[in-house]
Amino acid sequence: MLVPILLIATLVIPGCTLPTGQLPPNVHRWVTAQGGLANEATADRVSRVCDPFLRLVEGRPVRVFVLESDTVAAYAWTRSSVYVRRGLADLATDDELAAAIAHELGHLVIDGHLSSPLALTGSSDDDAELRADRWGCCLLEQCGVPPTAMRTLLEKVKVAHATNDSCRAGLDVRIRSLVIVHP
Repeated sequence: MLVPILLIATLVIPGCTLPTGQLPPNVHRWVTAQGGLANEATADRVSRVCDPFLRLVEGRPVRVFVLESDTVAAYAWTRSSVYVRRGLADLATDDELAAAIAHELGHLVIDGHLSSPLALTGSSDDDAELRADRWGCCLLEQCGVPPTAMRTLLEKVKVAHATNDSCRAGLDVRIRSLVIVHP
């Protein structure tokens, strides 16, 4: 399956230097409630991990921010933005971090402009999560990252973050789906 990668571009803000005051008010409030933006070292790692995507994609710019929070999560949201929590960056290998970002980019490409954040751990639309996983795996493959990183990422997220039966069950379905697609 070929991914329509020409539809999107990733622009990582090095060191997350964009002050939260320059964000739209609703996004600024949300970022502040999540702990604000993370330190430069974490943001630089995320930027480095995103670099393969930058070489392959062009089109609508996407900004990637790192939130200063121990929670293991990532989100795609308004204004073509991806938010990665420091807890996820700390837990994931570089390939798994790339998988998280590829998954969130999948939401932005497949679902378009979002009015509320969609989380890596799942949403009420399981089909949207499966589509984003599969799209992300194709992007990973095109960037030379093993698509199995998506599965190992979701396994780690399940252990670290899945606090209820519904979330765990949704992650189990997604993990099984990835085993079938990318053994």
